[in-house]
Amino acid sequence: MIKKVASLANSDIKNIRTDPMLLLAFIGPLILIVVYHTGIPVGLSILESQFNVDMRLYEKLVFLVFLFMLPLITGMLGGFLMLEEKESQLITYYSITPLGQKGYVLFRLTVPFLITFVSVLLFMKFSHFSSMPIIWFIFTAIITSMLAPLISLFLASFATTRVDGFALSKMSSLLIVAPFILFLVPSGMQWIGGVLLTFWITKLFQSAWSNPSEFIVHLVVSLCAHLIVLLFLCRRFSRQIA
Repeated sequence: MIKKVASLANSDIKNIRTDPMLLLAFIGPLILIVVYHTGIPVGLSILESQFNVDMRLYEKLVFLVFLFMLPLITGMLGGFLMLEEKESQLITYYSITPLGQKGYVLFRLTVPFLITFVSVLLFMKFSHFSSMPIIWFIFTAIITSMLAPLISLFLASFATTRVDGFALSKMSSLLIVAPFILFLVPSGMQWIGGVLLTFWITKLFQSAWSNPSEFIVHLVVSLCAHLIVLLFLCRRFSRQIA
């Protein structure tokens, strides 16, 4: 079992090293973290001086957009790897090995989650928007990181080729729209964004920042929404590779 997991991980490393797109996706989270913490403050300062606008009003919006890009990039990486194995029938091979179908799916969901979780922790740790109780800090990081395996499963479940995967990955980018809805759209119309998982994560952060009494409610709603989507995608993908 361990040997099969190691073999699968080694295969991933080779694919990432030889495919520039996958390599960029792999180091993408680190690039985003560096850009956010070094370039964004300078950029906001320039915009503020040029247009005489208080950019502090938009700092949380920028924070959330960059935060959601972390699971988006990692999830796409995992999804493209799964699509490649799907096209080459490697998934069928893995299903008859000691690793098994369940072991394969578990591996493919766990790795994007863990990579994103570490990235999110680092991103939030060095941000001044992370001032919240440590348990809330961990929960928000976990919920945000759950997006990565969901995006991987979404691409692997609905795309048949990597070309399809590129098209669907653009659709996945709509997840970044949620913060704009909650920050810029009138409150009475904001609930149209409720179909997006990132809408509930944004609500979770907003409650942690300004309305702590609603944090648990938004945490439960967000967790349930993620689990429902995960169950649906797992069943769909399992039927495809059965």
